[in-house]
Amino acid sequence: MKNLGWMILMTAALVINVGCASENQEAGPTAATVPPRADGTLVDANGDGIPDAPIGTGNTYSQSGYSSGSTVTFTADVGALRKMFYQSNPPNPTNIRINIDLSRKSEGVIISFIDRGYIREAAMGVQHPYAGTTHEQYNGWQNINGQSVYKGFFQDQYGAIVLVMDRMLSQGDGQAGNILGGSVYFQNFYESPYQAPWQGSMKMCWEISRGPYDCRTFLMGPTNKAKNDPSWIIQMVKSLYPDPNDYGTNRTFGYTKLGEFDGLNRSAAGL
Repeated sequence: MKNLGWMILMTAALVINVGCASENQEAGPTAATVPPRADGTLVDANGDGIPDAPIGTGNTYSQSGYSSGSTVTFTADVGALRKMFYQSNPPNPTNIRINIDLSRKSEGVIISFIDRGYIREAAMGVQHPYAGTTHEQYNGWQNINGQSVYKGFFQDQYGAIVLVMDRMLSQGDGQAGNILGGSVYFQNFYESPYQAPWQGSMKMCWEISRGPYDCRTFLMGPTNKAKNDPSWIIQMVKSLYPDPNDYGTNRTFGYTKLGEFDGLNRSAAGL
């Protein structure tokens, strides 16, 4: 899905992103005029109408981690990781990590790994990849069956993720737990055949109710109406995790579990 939010750094690292983003199918540039990325590289260099995997996020990375937020080991389903990073299709990804810093609106969640000597990463956020506006109305702590859980949507140009943090470790001092664990679910935007090479500039994918950029889940509404009807709305407390069969009217797949993590520092991650 990735549908599911990639600068290549030589020597110590080479970065490639793949991710998430979208909106109602508004009229946008044709494949030949897809806007360039911030670093000037083309989104669709070969003109086939399908965005190329990003080649840069600008984040500072070293073997000790990112320059902000909290970075921990990410236990990924390798098959799902290959599907998410569909252009590189890593044969043997190692040192898989997740970095979270929700103060970075455009790249709040970064998933990275080492593949054939390069660092590849996908950076997802709540800032529109083209318009720069921020939308995070559904993200936050929820009470689900008496349990405090953080849930949120994030995207880049190529797909979306749902971040769920439902494990909390107290330090035994009577304070709320500062060590978190959770899971990530992803979907790529592209369908087969690819339907829209450019996300419109007005909405994030979780605000879209039709077309390939609809990344909604946790949907609730009347059974006699299609899911693109305004009466269908996102209810983050509907379930703890995304249901793979819970997706918008014009989609053919939902979210897939990418993997899990533990040991995240809540304060450093901006939670």
